Amino acid sequence: MDHVARERRTPRRVWAILAIAAVTLVAMTAASAASPTKVLDDPKVDEVGVAVSVDYFAWSSNSETRPDRWNTYVRPIGGGPATRVNPKGTQSDNLGIDGSTVVFQVYNGHDDNLQMYDAATQTHSGLPKINTRLHEYQPWLSGNWLLFTRSSDEWSKVILFNLSTGERRVLRQAPLPSAYLRGNQVNGDWATFDRCRDLFASGGTYSNCNVFRYQISTGELVKIPNPGLQQWASSVSQDGTVYFTKSRKADGWVCGRRARIIRYPVGGPGVRIATLRAGFEPVLNRATDENDGSTTLYFVRTKCSSFSNGIYSIANADTAT
Repeated sequence: MDHVARERRTPRRVWAILAIAAVTLVAMTAASAASPTKVLDDPKVDEVGVAVSVDYFAWSSNSETRPDRWNTYVRPIGGGPATRVNPKGTQSDNLGIDGSTVVFQVYNGHDDNLQMYDAATQTHSGLPKINTRLHEYQPWLSGNWLLFTRSSDEWSKVILFNLSTGERRVLRQAPLPSAYLRGNQVNGDWATFDRCRDLFASGGTYSNCNVFRYQISTGELVKIPNPGLQQWASSVSQDGTVYFTKSRKADGWVCGRRARIIRYPVGGPGVRIATLRAGFEPVLNRATDENDGSTTLYFVRTKCSSFSNGIYSIANADTAT
C-alpha cells in the first residue's frame, strides 16, 4: 500500500509519515531541555500513534512481518499482555483514550470510522451518531466530549461532539487540498487543533502552521501566539496548558531542524522544555494528567531520513525547565 499517496486522498497518517513541524516564537522564558525517555521504539516496527491514561497505555503500529498493516493495541500501565482493539479484517493507526475507554479510527479499505473499546471489560461499542459515509479519524475522548476530524474530497472539519446530549460544534473547517487541518486532544474544558497551508499537491510543503486552543465552557477560540514560524502537533492538559512542536523554519516545514517542544500555559509565556537532536521531529504530542497532579507528555518521534517512528515521553512536563 502506498501510504503517502493514500494520505493525499484521505488525510489520516500524514501527521506520522510526512509530518509537519509546528512552531512558535512565543514569548520564551529561559529553560534547559528535559531529556525524553524512550517508551516504545522498535527499529523493525513503526509506532505511529499513542494515547495514555493513568491506568492504560495504548498505541498504533505495524509489525515486522506485516509492515503494510496497522493495528491499535492497549495494555495495562503496570504491565501485562497487549490486546488488539480493532476488529479482524480492519486496520487502525490513530486513537485516543479516557480512563479505560480507547476510541480509535478503523478502516477496511473503503472508508474510515470511529469505534470504542473498553479495556477493563474488553468490550466494543459503536458510534452511530458519529460515523458517516465520509472519513472520521484522529479521535480523542474526555468524559462525554469526543473530538475528531471529518473529511470529504473537498473539505476537512474539526468537530467536538457530546456523546450524552448530542451537541455538535464545528471548531474549524478548511478546504482540501489547499489546507491541512487536524483535531488533536480534548481534555476537561479544553481542546486543541492544528491548521496549516498544504502545498504538497503542488510539490511544496506545509506552511503557515498554527495551534489553536478552544475552551468548551466559554466557546472561546484562541490562536497560540506565533511570530511567523511553524507550530503544530498540539496537546492540552486539564488546566489548559498546551504542548506543541516548534521548528526554526519560517517559510515552511523541514523535518529535523532541531525541533523544540513548547509548553504554553493559559496566558503564557511559552517555555521550551525539550529540543530534539537534528534529524528527528516530534510529530504527535499527548498530555496525560497523572494522579499526583503532574503531567507526562508522550510524543511520537519521527526519524527524518526514513520517516520511521517511535514513542517517547517527558515526565513532569508541567514543571520541566
